[in-house]
Amino acid sequence: ALDNGVNLSAALFQIRQGLEYTDANNTFVRNGKETHRGLELTAQGKATRALDWSLSLMALNTRQEGTGQAGIDGKRVTDVPAFKSTTWVQYAVAAVPGLKLDGTWQYSGRKAFDVENTVFVPDYHVFGVGASYGVKWGATNVTLRARAENLFDKFYWRDVTPELGGYLLPGAPRTFRVSAQFDF
Repeated sequence: ALDNGVNLSAALFQIRQGLEYTDANNTFVRNGKETHRGLELTAQGKATRALDWSLSLMALNTRQEGTGQAGIDGKRVTDVPAFKSTTWVQYAVAAVPGLKLDGTWQYSGRKAFDVENTVFVPDYHVFGVGASYGVKWGATNVTLRARAENLFDKFYWRDVTPELGGYLLPGAPRTFRVSAQFDF
């Protein structure tokens, strides 16, 4: 019998911490608060005997407050998207026992670069694919893996910060990895 049950979870959260930024005098200060309110939903299951899947969705509402500066209070916190998602599927190839193929799709909404929210970096989608092949080598279980991350070689800003003059950190270009795991 196929157990194609779905596991669901939800988390509602609020995080509040001190707001740190460089002020108009070019001094790094801790002034006011940043508040992150969010909802995260996750689901995972088996669509068929051969097809596993998972989905994660997160909505975030962030605010800077209590600085006494109209240009900062009420604005979004830097480097935090309003929405993020990750989708993953894995298919076990029946014709080749031990072979599994998988794919991922990650999405991140746009992010504020500066505390005044005058500059935003754009949203992005990143895709990855992979394969794993499990075999027995004598008494040892061996798993061979290959992955391609950022499959379409999308340029995107992974992280941003206005600190220390401002940094924009790009995501990795298309990347290939291979590995072997030996279980004794």
